[in-house]
Amino acid sequence: MIDPERLFELFKDALLKSGIRAKAEDRQLATDFLKIAEANLRSCRLLYEQRQYFDAVNLLQQSSEKTCKAFMLSIGLLEEKDLKKVGHSGIRMGEAVVRRGSEFDEVMQYFQPSEDDEYSDTIRIRQKEVGELAVASKERIVGHAVACERHAKDYMDNIDVFVRKLRRSGKKVSPEAVRKAGENAMRIIPVFSLAIFTSAHVESSRYPGKPRPEEYTPELGIVGAVPELTCILDKAIEELETRL
Repeated sequence: MIDPERLFELFKDALLKSGIRAKAEDRQLATDFLKIAEANLRSCRLLYEQRQYFDAVNLLQQSSEKTCKAFMLSIGLLEEKDLKKVGHSGIRMGEAVVRRGSEFDEVMQYFQPSEDDEYSDTIRIRQKEVGELAVASKERIVGHAVACERHAKDYMDNIDVFVRKLRRSGKKVSPEAVRKAGENAMRIIPVFSLAIFTSAHVESSRYPGKPRPEEYTPELGIVGAVPELTCILDKAIEELETRL
């Protein structure tokens, strides 16, 4: 299972080192993506209330994906020209991120399969874990997403302590750069977490597969977790909107 604390630190460090900046037009596109993500999330809730769980999970996945793309566009990890190549694929999204700068190699490798896997040189989420998440328990799904959210918040609540340590250490990175990188990492960790959990359903919620449509009941972990996950995604979208 992906460790949110480790991922948070890797992402923060990569942002500090890369110096990547987003173009104005990509930031505008990020805003547009967020509006659609919000609409998807509202529809997800409405369908969930009507017990249309299969479609509700589909829209949760769409909202998570668009929010993740909005974040990446907003800080320069994706550009508009990348979107057609990326499509809905987490693999291609990861490859586009790495092309922005080598500092993100380690971050994206955190989502790679094990070394003995034939696809170990491809930037992608561990397929075995993602497959397991399609039928993971509600407690496991919500617990991980909440842990990601809580760790990010705790970091930001204590960022002044980190900044003071940085000054004492004499590192040549400005405290403001650390703060900004921390804020960016705070936004992406809950979004990545949700994108990971919902990506297991990107195909099965569109086409016949496993789980099958009739298996999308409150007993399936992802369905039972929808209320909690939509709240976390809501917070991530709101946080992004305030900073675009």
